[in-house]
Amino acid sequence: VSLFNSGKDTWSTTTMPTIGLAVKNALLIPEKTANRYLFIDSFTVSQNQVLASFEKATGKKWEVEQVDAEAMKNLGLEKMSKGDFSGAMSLIRYINCVHGHGGNYAEYESTANELLSLPKESLDDAVAKVLTQ
Repeated sequence: VSLFNSGKDTWSTTTMPTIGLAVKNALLIPEKTANRYLFIDSFTVSQNQVLASFEKATGKKWEVEQVDAEAMKNLGLEKMSKGDFSGAMSLIRYINCVHGHGGNYAEYESTANELLSLPKESLDDAVAKVLTQ
């Protein structure tokens, strides 16, 4: 597994079922949700936490490679400037995994989880579900 920098920076993430539930519930209460941004998250995690959860679920220690985030961002920008859109993945990962670029929106925005009656979720449960699919 490749970790950007130390793997400690966090980002907000939401499971697909919760995204669907949020959309449905938002449509049911338009008087409270219309014409506004609704931020939701299932949990806020770091790359290290995701790795630990996968190691716990699989019972295996994963091989880790530390990757320089700035170098990956620059590679992504270079690829994109040449019309190679495979560079977009490096840029998306950079934005999500490096503090200060918006990945952890729960730091500066209130979530609408309660308004939308979204369930509390755990990373370990989400990882277990992914591994059984």
